[in-house]
Amino acid sequence: FLKEVKENSLRAYDNQDIQFEELVDKLPIKRDISRNPLFDIMFVLQNTEVSEKNLNLEGLEISAYDLKNEIAKFDITITAIEIDEEISLNINYAVNLYKESTIERLANHFTNILEEISKDLDVKIKDIDILSEKEKYQLLVEFNDTELDYPKDKTIHQLFEEQVEKTPNNTAVVYKHKNLTYKELNEKANSLARVLRNKGVKPDTIVGIMVERSLEMIVGILGILKSGGAYVPIDPDYPQKRIKYMLEDSNTNILLIQSHLKDIIQFNGETINIENKDIYLEETTNLENITKSTDLIYVIYTSGSTGKPKGVMIEHKCVINLINHQKKEFDINSQDNVLQFSSICFDASVEQIFITILSGACLIMINKNVIADIERFEDFIMENQVTHIHSVPMFLNNLSNNKIASLKRMIAGGDVCSRELVEKWCGEYKFYNEYGPTETTVTSIEMHIAELDNNKNTVPIGKPISNTQIYILDSNNNICPIGIQGELCISGDGLARGYLNKPELTNEKFINNPFNLEKRMYKTGDLARWLPDGNIEFIGRIDNQVKIRGFRIELGEIESQLQKIPEIKESVVTVVGEEKNDKSICAYFVKESDIGISYIREELSKVLPDYMIPSYFIEINKIPLTSSGKVNRKALPKPDGNISTGVEYIAPRNEVEERLSQIFKEVLKIESKVGIKDNFFDLGGHSLKATMLISRIHKELEVEIPLMEIFKSPTIEHLSRLIKILQKSIYDGIKPVEKRECYKMSAAQKRMYIINQMNKEATTYNMPSILKLTGKLDKKRIENTFKELINRHESLRTSFTALEDELVQIVKEVSEIEFKIDYREVNEEDTQDIIKDFIRSFDLSKAPLLRVGLLKVREDKHILITDMHHIISDGVSMELVIEEFTKIYAGEELEPLKIQYK
Repeated sequence: FLKEVKENSLRAYDNQDIQFEELVDKLPIKRDISRNPLFDIMFVLQNTEVSEKNLNLEGLEISAYDLKNEIAKFDITITAIEIDEEISLNINYAVNLYKESTIERLANHFTNILEEISKDLDVKIKDIDILSEKEKYQLLVEFNDTELDYPKDKTIHQLFEEQVEKTPNNTAVVYKHKNLTYKELNEKANSLARVLRNKGVKPDTIVGIMVERSLEMIVGILGILKSGGAYVPIDPDYPQKRIKYMLEDSNTNILLIQSHLKDIIQFNGETINIENKDIYLEETTNLENITKSTDLIYVIYTSGSTGKPKGVMIEHKCVINLINHQKKEFDINSQDNVLQFSSICFDASVEQIFITILSGACLIMINKNVIADIERFEDFIMENQVTHIHSVPMFLNNLSNNKIASLKRMIAGGDVCSRELVEKWCGEYKFYNEYGPTETTVTSIEMHIAELDNNKNTVPIGKPISNTQIYILDSNNNICPIGIQGELCISGDGLARGYLNKPELTNEKFINNPFNLEKRMYKTGDLARWLPDGNIEFIGRIDNQVKIRGFRIELGEIESQLQKIPEIKESVVTVVGEEKNDKSICAYFVKESDIGISYIREELSKVLPDYMIPSYFIEINKIPLTSSGKVNRKALPKPDGNISTGVEYIAPRNEVEERLSQIFKEVLKIESKVGIKDNFFDLGGHSLKATMLISRIHKELEVEIPLMEIFKSPTIEHLSRLIKILQKSIYDGIKPVEKRECYKMSAAQKRMYIINQMNKEATTYNMPSILKLTGKLDKKRIENTFKELINRHESLRTSFTALEDELVQIVKEVSEIEFKIDYREVNEEDTQDIIKDFIRSFDLSKAPLLRVGLLKVREDKHILITDMHHIISDGVSMELVIEEFTKIYAGEELEPLKIQYK
């Protein structure tokens, strides 16, 4: 490894004369003043004496002053100093990025590596164990101490029957002003179960249920379980090909269905109309239980990388363990009203349904059309006195800031939870962040968030739930230390049996647990890391699976369906978007023959649900490959914001249409021309984006448009007509702004000004310079030199403030500036502390934003301190100041400044 480092370094030295600005033109380097552009971590070996180039100025020798414990210039700088037969190591780090405990761990791991290498110079890096025994015990045992007793020998329907005995007259489920008590729900489920059992349903028999939200949906699920079978939920909105595949793959012979859905599919098995009153004429007493806790409770299909969805098989004990934990954690009781938010085709519904009916609480079912309208949704929550909501983060973030009196708990799951969302709600309700793949029964990791760490931008997903163990492993299946990312692997009582009819895939993803040979472990494909307090931070995906708006999607499935379109030769699907909650699917394709985007969308919509249809379609000449023949995803062109929907472009014809076109582009984050005929949803919009759209229209055009109108009129042409009817005048009262003696701040100055206002004590943008002056010094001459610099440069006479809600900079006249050097006589041993106190925050409203100090240590030794705020200067300008300082001090005449306006 060291040989390879040496060879790479020597090759790099061949290019050492290339200037940095030349690199910027050749490499995709983003300039960011908050960090170093090429690298963040520096290692320095100091084994030679370094000579300093000192300046002489009329009897004064100027040299750099060594300030100890200075501000970190890089994230981490490791300095190795060779002294005789020893090497001393010093780590300098940015305290706003790293905690002391993190650096201590890093130092210990580095020491462990050196010790291992010193024992065996031929050891492979991957075989070096950097963890101490104490750390291993913490990661394997302490962080995974989750044992909690639960009724592991029972089934869900047995526990439900026990709850019915306790609360027979409590309302169990409500939908559209209809309801069932626990006793009524149990009796209807018993009748249906007898019908199913008479038709041969027994343990591990899979029974399909394809119904819209209704009381019968809950009756159907319980009826299947009581009969001994397992349910497979099917969304009637899925494409017919997907429904057909799921029914055939699961070997479903019986399908519970509503009468109005009967004609939408072709099914060779037996359908049972769940709304038929005759099936509820059977005996209503509880059936003899024939199910074990290790039998299947359901099979839920998730997106599959092979192009077809895969069925995840979950057993009763898995759900019982989850519900036992959640009942304890959430403290749900018979007074709670739990919202049944998720479709039963997604496993979040399992938690919502069973935690309710096993607690004596009431399940409030909501129509999906109400979910699509935020205002109606919030009214629904208040009207039904909902106490418990479990939804995806993006939906929760779109709720208004109005507190709902009845609500006690808010659970975010299914996608990355932002800091803004937590800050919005954790002070109002008990707020929980949940994580868990379908393969480990809904939730495996959970965190009750009462407050957030101010030093972190991310929100942890929490700690393992009861009877669950988490391992974070590197590519060699070694345990990752705290703070180091690796693949998140899950073991415990929530693990699925595997994938239905896919033994090879099951064996690949569900492996033997190397840390507990009695159990299995599921490899999630997610990247995560342990935090020092035992919580886990989610990083992202390793493979080609993504989560978008709470939907788990295998990009390979979309690729496979694209390949089936005859006119497409090759295809690749990726995810674009830097923000975690604003990602979109992008499809790249090579044409076999002429084809339109609208045709591709139409073909995909026949086999894929709406949430899997790409927002972007980009035609390319060929798929870029790596040297090994794999798809080179990094070489794929990034979407330039141009989206083709296949609709003829017709330009906006008036101001309202122009503004709507711009709003469409900004909400959807696209750059292509948006015509009046373009459909908002074909351009990549969805229900949550639609809520953003109406908010922007309201803000910019002062028109309140109901959300459902976006679904009815998703084009600019139709929306423009609607707005003209509703629009109020927004042009009255606008007057020209009078001329002022100030200037607008630049974007960079605004950023620094706002950061200063948020933390007026911060010195992040201070630019100090400390020089040692040896020899005879004229104090008055030094002061006059700086005054001349201030007179010469307007930036040194500029202050910054907010005037009438606008951020401006004001250039002061020379007569308005007061400047004096801070002169002190000090003891040499006090200089370090005095210098640190000198580097303090600036009041940006007062010029000059330049501070000068002169410390007299003795007659022939002074320390000159200059400190300037970055809002008026940069590093290059500081060099200019020093250069001009030496010239003015020496009495040289400077050339007049040339001002260029751009």
